Amino acid sequence: MKFSVTQMLITVALIASGASLSAGTHSEFDIRVGASYKESKAMLISKGWMIVNGNDSSALVPFKKYPEISCGTGRHAICSVGFSKGSKSIAVTIEKRNETFVITGEY
Repeated sequence: MKFSVTQMLITVALIASGASLSAGTHSEFDIRVGASYKESKAMLISKGWMIVNGNDSSALVPFKKYPEISCGTGRHAICSVGFSKGSKSIAVTIEKRNETFVITGEY
């Protein structure tokens, strides 16, 4: 399988930024590592953030419940979704743990 261009750019941005996966809250976005994706998504949308559709026709969309989440392929692939509000943007990495989707990082 191939990476989509969007997924490759997100992966490069994550690596280049040296994104921290430490627990805590990002004060500007109120994103907390370990938080439920469902609750975090609802909070961001309630504050005027919009989902950035990072999926294109070649992206892997593994979760029917959350089609906005795109995932790379391969052993160390990540899943992520982006949000924007005006000129600001944020992307979060996500894992499915048991039946819950959890924020594992942000960049």
